[in-house]
Amino acid sequence: MAKKKKKKKEEILEEEVVLEAEDELEDEDEGELDPEEVVEALDDDDIPVEEKLDLVKMAWDASEAKAAEYMDAKLRAQAEFSNYKKRVNRDREQFQKDAVGRVIRNYLPVLDDLDRALKDKPQNGAGETWAEGIELIYRKMVTLLENDGITPIEAEVGQEFNPNMHEAIARVPGTDHDSDAIIDVMQIGYMIGERVLRPTRVAIAQ
Repeated sequence: MAKKKKKKKEEILEEEVVLEAEDELEDEDEGELDPEEVVEALDDDDIPVEEKLDLVKMAWDASEAKAAEYMDAKLRAQAEFSNYKKRVNRDREQFQKDAVGRVIRNYLPVLDDLDRALKDKPQNGAGETWAEGIELIYRKMVTLLENDGITPIEAEVGQEFNPNMHEAIARVPGTDHDSDAIIDVMQIGYMIGERVLRPTRVAIAQ
């Protein structure tokens, strides 16, 4: 008698396991199918074939959902790792540019001196040949800078003042130019890549 009660209790428990498994699959927030419990239910001869087929289908659907979840997690991880590598490469490139910029900034005054000297270069005589040699040196230095991604910020008289590229060190009233137009270039600025290393200093019309 005790054995029959025990068996009946086990059958009830097994039936509850199947029902709980069905409920768990219908509501993902409540959990997942336990593979061991599914196998035990399939081995139970007292469970109808239809219920076993339904249970197999639910287990199959659950496995597909889990596979899709793993695949989604894998794709997210790959995307995050790819973004991480891009960020590291971008930071490394920026660090290299910053290092180059710090070194080049120390030599910009030399370029400024050469530029000022060439503005008053001799137009004839022995001094003309000397000035041409200095100009060649100046252009060679500019070319070397350009090879490192450092380019001059162009500014011309009459050009509109750009606060992102230019630094206004003087406002001159009573000119023939429109307000905020550049009337004189005092010092050439430079960019390193797309970042301003030093703005071009200009005088603008008031």
